[in-house]
Amino acid sequence: MTGTLRATMEHFLYFHRQKALLAHASPAACLRLLTDAARPSRDRLHLQDLFISGRRYQVQQSEGGFEVLTTSNHYWRYTEGMWRLRQRTRPVTRLVGQMEPVGEAYTRITLTTRIRRMYLLDVIWIPLFVTTIVLPMPWAWWLRLTIVLVLFALSYVYHYYNAANQANALTFFVDKALQDKLVVGLPGLAANTQDVVHMNADFEQAWTRFYERTNQEAD
Repeated sequence: MTGTLRATMEHFLYFHRQKALLAHASPAACLRLLTDAARPSRDRLHLQDLFISGRRYQVQQSEGGFEVLTTSNHYWRYTEGMWRLRQRTRPVTRLVGQMEPVGEAYTRITLTTRIRRMYLLDVIWIPLFVTTIVLPMPWAWWLRLTIVLVLFALSYVYHYYNAANQANALTFFVDKALQDKLVVGLPGLAANTQDVVHMNADFEQAWTRFYERTNQEAD
């Protein structure tokens, strides 16, 4: 696969490429937080925003990380209504998280969200049916071609942004589930003690390695 074709496929399939997070927890602890957050509970009312519109999450452990899918009872996929109305939407976007220990107390999490390939088949069904009606029409060829291209383009845009909405929900889920452990800056020195100085020194080294590696991957 050429570089141009790969870049084109990534543009059509992926939403967030290599969004990096740094958590002050072990990979096992991060996975446990995600698994617990996926289950609605009265003990975790601070996560209630995750379950708006009946949204639910499936967290699966994978090699080197985890995968997350989501569904809701907010119906929006028009092709599902052609035969029967489903009680829940299908997961159409997959979030993959790769976890890597940084030092002894931190975990680097790289998030990637993409459209599930089978979902792209939904883009063609209705435009293809309408195309069989439009092509035999006694119109100018350029008009028929324009109508067909517009139909496919509108169908793709509709499906893409519905999948993007699910991708945002998945990313929000991970951020919300790990919010108490995510690192957003270097901690300040609360006291002039050897333990605090040692903790900040270790953290600064881990943060530097994390920052340099992220920049290298971006380049």
